[in-house]
Amino acid sequence: MHIKSLKTHDEIAQSFDAFLKLRPHFRSKEIFVTQVMEQYKEGYEIIAAYEQEEVVACIGFRFLTTLAWGKILYAD
Repeated sequence: MHIKSLKTHDEIAQSFDAFLKLRPHFRSKEIFVTQVMEQYKEGYEIIAAYEQEEVVACIGFRFLTTLAWGKILYAD
């Protein structure tokens, strides 16, 4: 197993099936990738765990600073 940060369109597309389990409202891989690429502009990142060449787990996250809690890590 290896873990890596996803950066490219193709890498993000590989994570679609894993994210779909928790975010079933995404009906298309292309819509999902477009949304993620927009969020990347705002500091969003995805880390994925691979077994061989398949994504078996992933997490999306971003750091935020809020008035209520200060600096936090939001996991998606």
